[in-house]
Amino acid sequence: MAKELEIKYYDSPLVLRALIDKHSEDKNFEAMERCMRLRIAANPRHETYESLSHYLKFAKRYDDWIKLWDEFLEKLPEVDFKHSKKSYEIAFHLSQRHKWKQAAPYADRAAETHSEWGLRIGGFCAEANQEWDKAETYYRKAAESYNYSSYLWYAYCARTGKGDINKARQIAFNQSYKRRAMPLGTLYYLDEEPEIALDYFIKASDEKVENFDYALWLVFIVAEELEETKKRDDALNAIIKLSEPKADQLPYNYYLPLAKWFKKDIANGRKAETDRKELDEIDKLVPRGNSPVFHYSIGKYLDLHGKSEEADEYMLESMSCPYMFDNVRSLAGQWLINKKIGPDAYAKRLHTELNLIK
Repeated sequence: MAKELEIKYYDSPLVLRALIDKHSEDKNFEAMERCMRLRIAANPRHETYESLSHYLKFAKRYDDWIKLWDEFLEKLPEVDFKHSKKSYEIAFHLSQRHKWKQAAPYADRAAETHSEWGLRIGGFCAEANQEWDKAETYYRKAAESYNYSSYLWYAYCARTGKGDINKARQIAFNQSYKRRAMPLGTLYYLDEEPEIALDYFIKASDEKVENFDYALWLVFIVAEELEETKKRDDALNAIIKLSEPKADQLPYNYYLPLAKWFKKDIANGRKAETDRKELDEIDKLVPRGNSPVFHYSIGKYLDLHGKSEEADEYMLESMSCPYMFDNVRSLAGQWLINKKIGPDAYAKRLHTELNLIK
């Protein structure tokens, strides 16, 4: 009966919508998808594409998901930034897999809107592809146009050694009062003002906004550098308290043992020598490219305690993260640049395909 209705009402969006609901209820997903595609043909709008898109993503058919939106981008006119936002979503999806070349045209299309999110993803993909002039253009436009992103250009210059860092710094500091605590802490640390940076990282951790756990790790490592022992210990204890109830979940399953490792090493005289095999085992818990702050914290701690050469590997791994965590990656990148280690050193890692999408 349902098949007959599909044939008879192939061009009726209302009937097809009812059939989609029925097939979904019966868990007949093949028929459901067929009706979704008929509905798109009968009524090609963003909403009809979005309906099939949700199913394809749920089924983890990512190549089909991209093909669907390629069809949308080609056939339908731009309305309310829908094309640009979908291009951003595809570019971000591909960046999670380190498919930078494939992501580039989508990122460029998103950047054409001159939106902050479009310019950011455009800069990120161009940077990964070592298209330095394009990357700087995108980051510069974002910094000049959006107060809360005015640090992006300076951070890019600092972590890559590319671009006009003096002009970028001027823009970053001229607009610094309008940004959140985490970027401000990053900005001052990049500018070799760790005391000021620490205050902002503490503020960011207290605010408990998105990724405040990153701020806690940075409070720990900057306080260790400045020998602010109470602030350092408070940060470690806060990480442990945060992680213990969620110790079977990412990222807390490696946050917790790492924080405890640091506590043991501090108790043993801060020599970065406490059970290094244990540290290696903790590192195995981290999905590749999934936690720049984890590797940065270890690398910086090793560096602070006379093991700079061993720190290189951790800093390089931090730079291979596919996510747009400008703050921590910028600190790791600047550390490498100061050691005369540039982007070529982590380019291969950054182009090794990942599968971080669950």
